[in-house]
Amino acid sequence: QSALALYREAGADSAVLHSLVSLADLHWMKGELERAIALTRDAHERQRQSPFADRLSCAYSGANLFGMLVEHGELADARALGRPLLGELVQFGIAHGWSDHYASCLARSDRAADAVRLVGWGDALRAAKGLRRQPNEQRARDTVLAMAREVLGADAVGPVLAEGAGLGSEEACRLAEP
Repeated sequence: QSALALYREAGADSAVLHSLVSLADLHWMKGELERAIALTRDAHERQRQSPFADRLSCAYSGANLFGMLVEHGELADARALGRPLLGELVQFGIAHGWSDHYASCLARSDRAADAVRLVGWGDALRAAKGLRRQPNEQRARDTVLAMAREVLGADAVGPVLAEGAGLGSEEACRLAEP
């Protein structure tokens, strides 16, 4: 917070943007959704207007905002943001970083089996690349699996996860469409 204030005072716009995104991400990881959403909305709007922000950084903050909105239960706003964003995430090769949030959106939209398949795809991809989930991603995954156990039954979740692990990236991204 101190660095952010100093960057603002100095007029260092690119550093302000970077700090806002980092601070919002930290609040999100800690589960402080309202604060994270407010900071991310601010950062995302500033990025869209800034000559210092590129498409990747705008996609990153937009995807974070999507995940935050899903976790907060603001599904209509999340879908409106997430639909056009998915293609960019795929183009940049970073869709897996938000796959759990897309899966959570599906689960909250009565598409439990598709949500579990998407989690299975994300599990397989992370295992292959040696990637770990951030706390917010793990919360989304846990939410999906808990909801799926209630809807599909505990015994059905494992086979559907395995089915998702066999999906290709294009198939997974089509499935993720909110």
